[in-house]
Amino acid sequence: LRFTNLSPDVESLSLSQYINTMPYSVSFNPMPLYKRFRPYGTAGIGVSLFFIPVASKNEARDLGISLRDSWHFGLHWGGGFKYLVRDQFAVRMDVIDYMTPVPSYGLPSSAKVVNGQYQPGAGNKGWMNQWQFSWGLAFQWDEP
Repeated sequence: LRFTNLSPDVESLSLSQYINTMPYSVSFNPMPLYKRFRPYGTAGIGVSLFFIPVASKNEARDLGISLRDSWHFGLHWGGGFKYLVRDQFAVRMDVIDYMTPVPSYGLPSSAKVVNGQYQPGAGNKGWMNQWQFSWGLAFQWDEP
């Protein structure tokens, strides 16, 4: 996570951040189970936690900037395929795009001066995309 020009005193601030996404998906597979090549699509909703470790929060606090973790609901969509290698074993590959609003980390959307004290702000309009590329092996319990 990197902020630039947060305040006249803080030109740049780089911190650690973790993004935990918990999605709920619905998949559509138009091909029957006995077909070797089976493309599919997936879409859904979920929630993402933008987590800032304590050490990074303390580093920002030392510079006069108070940050907090942010939660956001989001959407995701993607697709992929399964290829049946043997009767019950398949390989799969997929690509999914997780879309969430840009987090605020507890900062207001613009800077302001309150009682003579400068309070930094950060524009948080727009959407953030997180791409997931995955592959794996699948075992099909029911034989076609």
